[in-house]
Amino acid sequence: MGSTPGPRSLEKLYVDIISQNVRGFSHSKEEDLLTRLQERRIWAACLQETWRTSREAWENRGFIFLHNGLAEKPCTRGAQGVAIILAPAAQKAWQKAGEQRLYFGSRIIATRLELLDAAKRTISIYLVSSYAPDSGRPQTEHVEYEGQLQRCLEECRRHEILVVGTDANASLGIRSRHNDVGSP
Repeated sequence: MGSTPGPRSLEKLYVDIISQNVRGFSHSKEEDLLTRLQERRIWAACLQETWRTSREAWENRGFIFLHNGLAEKPCTRGAQGVAIILAPAAQKAWQKAGEQRLYFGSRIIATRLELLDAAKRTISIYLVSSYAPDSGRPQTEHVEYEGQLQRCLEECRRHEILVVGTDANASLGIRSRHNDVGSP
């Protein structure tokens, strides 16, 4: 009679990917986040609202940061900015896929990752981090973002697993002069 393997004998068949609006990404927040990612063994993270400018990549404590933001800050608080953070194991998958950084406007960044499953088959992931405009932004900004997101999603290949980490800035209900959701 064969025995069923216990939980400790099973291989890890998943990777942990998180998404978070960080509302500003200072050096101290970066260090704190890296500590949490290490503690929780997070493979990759999508960040929104970093308030950082420029398109750049950097390394810190073995993690790779891929960032996309505005060329310059529109105000002192900062605005927008998205990033993908890759832990060392995810970096190997990024390198295997060609170390791509794909930019779609200033609110979207994407990359490709390739890893092997338990049966040694290649799994391809198309990882996206995006930050939608909030309801207070002009309609033209929403239309521009939606077009950029559509172009980003069209870049996902048939064999790839699409993973999108986003701050959608969604609003529920209907606003009225009476402040009652759903009022005519």
